[in-house]
Amino acid sequence: MKYYVFLLMLLGVLWSCEEDDICDEGKSPRMYLKFRNIDEQSAERMDSIYLWRQNTAGDFELYIFKAKTAAEDSVLVPLPIVEVTEAYFVISPKRYDVETRDTLKVDYQRVLDFGSKACGYKVNYLNVNYEISNRFFVGSEVIDTNITDEETPDLLLYY
Repeated sequence: MKYYVFLLMLLGVLWSCEEDDICDEGKSPRMYLKFRNIDEQSAERMDSIYLWRQNTAGDFELYIFKAKTAAEDSVLVPLPIVEVTEAYFVISPKRYDVETRDTLKVDYQRVLDFGSKACGYKVNYLNVNYEISNRFFVGSEVIDTNITDEETPDLLLYY
């Protein structure tokens, strides 16, 4: 008898779920940075990537570290979802070499987008402006000024 009551309750819970009770739309998109060698003939990738992100206290903390064993050509970096309109990052191929550290400033407009009652709101970043110090990176190319997905790169950095 206990098992019938349990099965009946389980069926009731499963039957009461609606389509929008389950979130499959994702979260706020991250900024997609792609790195490319300035020599287009070269397939060489950056050996390692160090990325520091400025926290709410104004200090920089190491956020991404990709080691030499896994040469990378891109990273996905979340922007703040709090009510600020700029973010600061430091990117370098070497951890302790201050001469190769580039500062990346990102200005944007935050736009809230309601997904569903299960997902709630996500933040899209529009009219994004990028400024980089060009110490290690020799150039940059803005690919997308609106960060609304993670499918295509937003900023291409040449080294």
